[in-house]
Amino acid sequence: MNLVTLLRELSDRTGLPARDAEFAAKLAMRTMLRRVTEEAANEVISYLPTEWSDFFEEMPYLDTSVTSATVLNKIGRALRIPTERALRLLPDLTLAIAQFVPTEVLYRAFSQLPYEMREKIDIGDDRLYEKDIDIYTIRPRLPPKRASDIEAFLNKKVIVLKHNDTLRSASLAMAENNVGCVLVSNAKGRFVGVLTDRDLACAVAVVQDGLNAPISEAMTEEFVSVDREASLEEVVDKMIYHGIRRIPIIEPISTTRSKCVGIITLDDLLAAEAISLEEASQIAMKQIHPIPHRPSRAVYRSVARKQQTALRFRKTLAQRLRLDEEKAEGVARIVLRMFVRRINTDEASHLISQLPALWQDELFDLPAGPDRSIRASDIIRRICSYLDVSEDEAEVVFARVVSALGELISGGEISDVLSQMPKDIQRIATADRFL
Repeated sequence: MNLVTLLRELSDRTGLPARDAEFAAKLAMRTMLRRVTEEAANEVISYLPTEWSDFFEEMPYLDTSVTSATVLNKIGRALRIPTERALRLLPDLTLAIAQFVPTEVLYRAFSQLPYEMREKIDIGDDRLYEKDIDIYTIRPRLPPKRASDIEAFLNKKVIVLKHNDTLRSASLAMAENNVGCVLVSNAKGRFVGVLTDRDLACAVAVVQDGLNAPISEAMTEEFVSVDREASLEEVVDKMIYHGIRRIPIIEPISTTRSKCVGIITLDDLLAAEAISLEEASQIAMKQIHPIPHRPSRAVYRSVARKQQTALRFRKTLAQRLRLDEEKAEGVARIVLRMFVRRINTDEASHLISQLPALWQDELFDLPAGPDRSIRASDIIRRICSYLDVSEDEAEVVFARVVSALGELISGGEISDVLSQMPKDIQRIATADRFL
């Protein structure tokens, strides 16, 4: 590409001095290409002026922190112009670049950007403004494969368990056979789900009966499969679109039964160099930002239990504090936040672990203690502000909160917490006249 010709095009389209337009274009291209795969970015860079090469060295890729605001802020700061002006310049900058870089090359790269970025640029191709770009149309295609070619990649070690088998048996089956998933069938022999090692690990944390729970509690019911006639290209496309690493090959036996003749895995395709690194990275990106799917029953039940526990905790607090539920929860959270910050990290962990799960994340995110600057006056002042009450009334509420927590969690835990508090907090928290 001739740099002088490009600079003239940039200046004509943007109305900026040539050097300002060049710097803005380089900034915009580098920032946007950080969001795409290395392969797509390098293809675009190969068409840009050789004088720009150094500007694109050591550039990160697949950087999901990049947004349209990132691009506009960089242009605005570089040219010392408002963001609104940068927004008007961006399509002119990219359209000038599009006069020298093939449209298909730009499309392959920029179609990987989120829609909120794509709608602000212009490469002379309306396909870029489709909200849901079909990923099948933008990735470089593998050479055509015969349907029988998938046979070479079939892993025929397939473990099938019943839906009412336990998670423990699934775990042992995976370990003994060195596989990452098991297929799940119902009593009639029809496949009803798949359980992966990731499903298993997540389930142990949320399923009430742990490894003794049935597989149906944790399996993915809406799994993706292909038949034996599928091409390798179709298998790879499904992996990319759904963000999955394994695809079973299913053959029907009858109207109600089917059999799995093997599984194709991403690891096997990579080992055989049958899939490009760009395709593998697209699968990984889809796993990080997956297509929404219906959660398993285990997740539903776990969430429901957490919500019920939090509601019961909140209701009991309201009764003990003689406040409505919203205010009772709010003032209890104030006290707990101050306690967690005031005590050492071990004691704080013990305290937080006995609270409802829906309350825990906020408290675990607090700075590690002990913060010895916290005094009773700090807690009372916050309660006064939250409830709009006097200091005397706030002291009563504080003592009731501590007493209620002693009933709702281990009384010994509250005693241990108070033992690390200064005398002024202990005095108010344990005053019988307030209870």
